[in-house]
Amino acid sequence: MPKITLKPVPFGAFLLLLLGFLLATEVKVIGQLMLGEVLMIPVALLTLASGFRKSDTDLWKFAGFYCLTLISYVAADLINGSAMNDALRGWARVGFVIVSLLATYLILKKSRFNLFPVFVGMILGYVFFQMVVGEHKFNSSRGFGWVWKYYISTIVVVSGLYLIAWLGNRFAFVFGVVFLCAMAAFSVVIDSRAVGGFCLVVAGVMAAKLIAIKRMKALFPMLLVGGLAVAALAAYLLLSGTDQNFGNRRTSSNIVRMAAIFTAAQTIEQNPIFGVGSWSQLAEAADRHRQYTEDLGQTNDSETSTQAGHSTILQAWTEAGIFAALAFFYYFWRLLSAFKWMLSKPLDRFYAAELFFLVNGIWGCLFSPFNGAMRIYIGMTSCLCIILAEEQKSFTRNAAKRRQIRRQMEMDAIRGRSAPGLLPA
Repeated sequence: MPKITLKPVPFGAFLLLLLGFLLATEVKVIGQLMLGEVLMIPVALLTLASGFRKSDTDLWKFAGFYCLTLISYVAADLINGSAMNDALRGWARVGFVIVSLLATYLILKKSRFNLFPVFVGMILGYVFFQMVVGEHKFNSSRGFGWVWKYYISTIVVVSGLYLIAWLGNRFAFVFGVVFLCAMAAFSVVIDSRAVGGFCLVVAGVMAAKLIAIKRMKALFPMLLVGGLAVAALAAYLLLSGTDQNFGNRRTSSNIVRMAAIFTAAQTIEQNPIFGVGSWSQLAEAADRHRQYTEDLGQTNDSETSTQAGHSTILQAWTEAGIFAALAFFYYFWRLLSAFKWMLSKPLDRFYAAELFFLVNGIWGCLFSPFNGAMRIYIGMTSCLCIILAEEQKSFTRNAAKRRQIRRQMEMDAIRGRSAPGLLPA
């Protein structure tokens, strides 16, 4: 059974649980701060103190891009004269992406299972604040679906997949596919379409992988298309079956999302270099958002303040200009590269959890705002991209060595057959 360990770092599974619990603990310090982020600061400093190796080029690249984003936010807020409260919130948000990146890198380098106790701790933290403290967001009139969608869905699904892997046997992959399908159905039933879609995509890929193992690897591309087609059909049936209950809200959500994208695109066109500053609420942009909402068929604009495109890439570009967005374009490219590698690599115990994380990261980069816990997940998923890139390089080196050995054996066999032998007397 794999060990959850951070040796020789003075951390253990209990402190990882505590870290996760505190990552679900919010305090008001100018904006919303998770106490776990404060605990991650010394871990990030420990990563810096241990010294970067020259071979850690991917970590250098991510850290460099996010530092460029931070500098761009500082410059944009100074140029645009942003309110100091908004500016500090914007700078801290990017700063904690860097902290999360460095801290998670140290955690994952010791064991890829180390995120499991962190996520379990986050689940316990959210349950604690719901049952004991009565945190306002858990008592929202929007219901449990809101809490599931915005707070616990990702960590519950990934924790379940890690648990299946940790306790796994030869049926672990099958259990993973069944668990993902169950989570997809549950998510759609409580009106969390995105999470349900992520689960079905990962389940479709894993099912294709499993069948290809039993049959022929050459059939995997065809099986992958078939698996994704089945996932799409399942998504359609689930959405159709729940459309009577949630159809109006889904239509409204789609309209608001499109209006936010159009509004952000026009703001970027007007301010492409330095943006408009952190958390800016422009009256002119609000009018455009309202007009786009009406043009798309909705008279009630419930999110006029959503001017940053409902997208991490668009929000960074809108607020701090093109140089701030470069990091997220790089992040998006690395997510796609890691996803491509996941389609090529053989199944392992981490496969389902890590693929789900990547799909969630791709969606977030394109269609989720850059706020709340997103700053933690971006750092974590960036580290996962680094780990998978190192794994791919290792596979490539080993494959090259095996090819070299095979060629050498073939050459030795040819030379052996061509050498004159002794004839029997």
